[in-house]
Amino acid sequence: MSQRGHLVKPTGARRTWAVMYRDGDGNLRWEGKFHNRTDAQRRLTSVLGEIDKGTYTRPSSLTFEQFSKEWLAGRRQLRGSTESGYESVIKSQLIPRLGSLTVSHIRFEHIDAAVSGMVEDELAPKTIHNAVMLLRNMLTGRKGPSAFRRNLAFADHTLGVKLPPLEYRQIVPPTAEQVWKLIDVAREIGGVGYPITYLGAFCGLRRAEALGLRFVSVRWFDKLRSAFSTPSRNGGRRTEFTSGSGTSGLRRLEKHCEALRRPRA
Repeated sequence: MSQRGHLVKPTGARRTWAVMYRDGDGNLRWEGKFHNRTDAQRRLTSVLGEIDKGTYTRPSSLTFEQFSKEWLAGRRQLRGSTESGYESVIKSQLIPRLGSLTVSHIRFEHIDAAVSGMVEDELAPKTIHNAVMLLRNMLTGRKGPSAFRRNLAFADHTLGVKLPPLEYRQIVPPTAEQVWKLIDVAREIGGVGYPITYLGAFCGLRRAEALGLRFVSVRWFDKLRSAFSTPSRNGGRRTEFTSGSGTSGLRRLEKHCEALRRPRA
């Protein structure tokens, strides 16, 4: 091993590796709690190379809580629900469990303990997976101001963390008879449920679009007609309502949308 640095093997109850080296000013530095010898060797080789190039900087004392705020601010392409979702996971799950740790000292055992805490709190497996994947992106992501790109982290310590198995449920779509029964019942009940059910059956409404139908002042039928008279994304044309029962159904829906409009002053 180089005279300027060497690995420190685990001894006794210690199960983590460490590296010791002298920086450009000759000061002795120590970095510990590497999960295995490979990570420790990688860090030592990297830091000695930085010293030779004159680019070495002392590991930062930046805490994970401070880093997470800077990381969110630096992800300029995040917008809307994605940004809100990331912020929610960071504030509710990651900061309470890792916030006080310095980023450069976060190791496998810290992340593993955080996951164990999420399991004990009975969080959904999907929520735990999302939290760990976000943490991995923050620490070692190739895009944005990740800890790795900022020289605050030197290895991906999320690797090897055991996550709870995801729950998969098979979705069985309704039959055509069931769909028409839903539409007929919605029409009998009246209100905005009828256009929501009808459009959902033929167009596949997303959640935000279905909620938007509550605004009865919007000319939904005009938007529907426009949608089915324009090319689709794959270059084809939408023809669900061009003939047969689709046409009569569209006319019934037009009358219903007219009835939903607010009376003009």
